[in-house]
Amino acid sequence: LVVALVGALAAAAAAALLRREPPAALQKTEYKAFPLVDKKQLTHNTLRLRFGLEHPRQRLGLPIGKHVSALAEDEEGHEVARRPYTPTTGAEVRGHFDLVIKVYPGGQMTQHLAAMKLGDALKFRGPLGLFKWTPGAKGFVGMVAGGTGITPMYQVAKALLEDPQERCKVSLIFGNVTEDDILIKDLLDGLVEGHPDRFQVHYVLDKPPKGWEGGAGFITAEMMQEKFAPPADDVLLLRCGPP
Repeated sequence: LVVALVGALAAAAAAALLRREPPAALQKTEYKAFPLVDKKQLTHNTLRLRFGLEHPRQRLGLPIGKHVSALAEDEEGHEVARRPYTPTTGAEVRGHFDLVIKVYPGGQMTQHLAAMKLGDALKFRGPLGLFKWTPGAKGFVGMVAGGTGITPMYQVAKALLEDPQERCKVSLIFGNVTEDDILIKDLLDGLVEGHPDRFQVHYVLDKPPKGWEGGAGFITAEMMQEKFAPPADDVLLLRCGPP
């Protein structure tokens, strides 16, 4: 009987330990290394990099609107570059986080990321950023994004649309040079399909192909007036990316 009781208590303690929420992976003041566990080529110059966390049930710990700082080092531990990034995975994802990056010919950081092999580690710290969202405070969010500036917008839009307590509408104007330059289009279109009454995306290309049905040229004030709600206390406008 005693043995059975001790066994039951041990099993209960083990179950409680498994249910306990692991601490967030990120640290704001110190860089921590995370291994590359998956790497996928999305386009000719775009990669999705997946970094693993210490525990499969662990969350990254990145609130809505915040970003991380990535630090790349060479084999001797000398700094190569550091850049801000916003993961495309939401706060609810456990065990890993994803970065979608565009590789630039002269970019020290992106060249380093492109050369990484599975098992290589990159250092991160966070959460960082001044943006703070007050739940239920806004009825409309307008977004203007250019190029790689789409990842912070996607993070915010996804969090708002998937929160059952939020009812705000979101409209995104996303500018790029060519159609091939459009990052995470599948993810954006998926949000439109899942929330057609609350989310719209207007793609704008500087060099549109023949038959293009989206916007053309530069993003203008007229476009924003057409796609966004008029100024009001419950309207928020966000911008990220090159002008």
